[in-house]
Amino acid sequence: MPGTASHRAVSTAEFDAFGPWIDEVRTASAVPRLYRDYPLDLDAARLVLKVPRNIARRDALPTMDLYDHLLVVGPHDLTVLSARTAGTARLTLAMTGSSRSRTASTCWPGG
Repeated sequence: MPGTASHRAVSTAEFDAFGPWIDEVRTASAVPRLYRDYPLDLDAARLVLKVPRNIARRDALPTMDLYDHLLVVGPHDLTVLSARTAGTARLTLAMTGSSRSRTASTCWPGG
């Protein structure tokens, strides 16, 4: 049962910080574990936000993937990393000058 001593003993920093709010990611350690394999350049990003799952804190467990999306605003693009039933997905929207392009990939790494 969430909140018991046995669950607190296996707690993680990600779980301890989890709540129903969108949170800014400033360090590599704050990137949700689901997205840590993605080649993310925090120094080049203008803003990185993690969007939590729609789940009550009392129902969350330290072993769960707690964030459904990671939004990465770069100098010329927006990348949305999303959790899916069968893995993860990446959508990148690029804007340079007057041209706009959209690329999508169904998974990473290597995708």
